[in-house]
Amino acid sequence: MNPSSQSTVEKNNVNLIKLKSKLQSLEESFKNNPLYITSNEIDEVKNNTLHTKITAWNWSRSFAED
Repeated sequence: MNPSSQSTVEKNNVNLIKLKSKLQSLEESFKNNPLYITSNEIDEVKNNTLHTKITAWNWSRSFAED
């Protein structure tokens, strides 16, 4: 293996370790804060004329509106 490709492999391994750590942290945060949505909240979203398209932006923003 030449030095250039070895360096790339090492960088990829470091990035994978960082990603794994972040995913484990995210998993722990979900364990401590269960997410759920009620039928009433689903109906509100379906009947809401202001947000006709559900996107990650307006879905996450809806938590700040409460």
